[in-house]
Amino acid sequence: MSKHEVHVSFAGKIVFVGFGSIGQGVLPLILRHIGTSSDRITIVTAEDSGGAKLNNSGSNSSRPR
Repeated sequence: MSKHEVHVSFAGKIVFVGFGSIGQGVLPLILRHIGTSSDRITIVTAEDSGGAKLNNSGSNSSRPR
């Protein structure tokens, strides 16, 4: 596996509102190219779509009640 270049370090938290096709495509890019860890990313979604990708990412998730 090749080593990817980290373009910027980001110490803050990231919140995704929704996890549709754009969120599913951008999450791996953020984890690969932004210097942050998956425990600093929270995803809020009302649907279960993308659940497998979300579970594999190690990010936090919540669903509104």
